[in-house]
Amino acid sequence: MTQELRRFHPLVLWRHRGNEAHRIDELCAYWSRSLRYAIPDLAESSEHDIVLSLREAMLNAFLHGCQGREDQLAKLQIAYRPADGVLRAWVEDSGPGHAFDRALYEHRAADELLSEHRGLTFIHHLADEVRSERNGASLLMDFVLRPAEH
Repeated sequence: MTQELRRFHPLVLWRHRGNEAHRIDELCAYWSRSLRYAIPDLAESSEHDIVLSLREAMLNAFLHGCQGREDQLAKLQIAYRPADGVLRAWVEDSGPGHAFDRALYEHRAADELLSEHRGLTFIHHLADEVRSERNGASLLMDFVLRPAEH
């Protein structure tokens, strides 16, 4: 496969101020429109999983990483690699992150009703691959897209 075929094509590149959590529904609608425009045969189930994951990642960035502060930034990039149908989303905030042991959390959640970290659990179950850096202040999510059923 040539290098050109393995390249990701940028779809969205956005920087948001850390106090924009109140705009999350507007942002989700924008991401959905952008995905449908860029990838017309995207399955609704894939779109749902991507947008819900982005919603949770950006809310974490706004509320925790940026602490709701206007002078902090939350960044979002979405790119698509048509050769193998992989969509990559990257969310980064300017905060220090925090240690999160997903395995321990899910073990505890099996026995207890836990209210924190549900967004991170969604992300890990909806994306095909999740990688984090800087204690989770940078989150990379890969989704292998399924074509729409006609």
